[in-house]
Amino acid sequence: MILRELRERKRISQQALGELFEVSAQTINNWECGKAEPDFEALMGLALFFGVSVDTLIGFDVKGNASTLRSCPFCGGRARIITGVSTSGSLKPSAHIKCEDCLAETAWAEDVNSDGTFIDEAKRRWNMRIHKIGEKHNGYKIFGNINNKVALAHNQNSVEPWVVWWIDKQGVPYGGSYFADRESALNEFMSRGFSGGVYAEC
Repeated sequence: MILRELRERKRISQQALGELFEVSAQTINNWECGKAEPDFEALMGLALFFGVSVDTLIGFDVKGNASTLRSCPFCGGRARIITGVSTSGSLKPSAHIKCEDCLAETAWAEDVNSDGTFIDEAKRRWNMRIHKIGEKHNGYKIFGNINNKVALAHNQNSVEPWVVWWIDKQGVPYGGSYFADRESALNEFMSRGFSGGVYAEC
């Protein structure tokens, strides 16, 4: 956390900052030294007070990482990395990937080991979702894949050209539901693979 740098740049003492946030100067010192972490409310307040993002406050930068992301498996749109702080109580940096066009997204990846690998984990979760896209199964070409558990496929020569399959542990599609129109198939695909608009956990 770059709290000390921000505080010194603003020329405010630990005591004065502590009074603003109703904590002791020692607590501010502990935050700056990494001996303790502010709670979520204090973290948001500090970011607002110093005019920076939470990402900047905790010393996290994901600039340039989006270039390594594959396009969205649903719409072909551009993906971007969303960062924040876990609200699970640990206040760890977290990230997930979201499509800018259709709003498909991964589950959050949390920096549980404090080693900064959560961005790589979020990227892995996103990129694995297009595994098998482009492959054919029973004459249908796979267009979408959620978590390697649900596939969306199309065969323009079929009476019901759209199908949604489950994918077993060996990667074989099964249990298809067939549809005459893309919208119905997409709704089924997303209802099988999403929970509250978020990809199922890896």
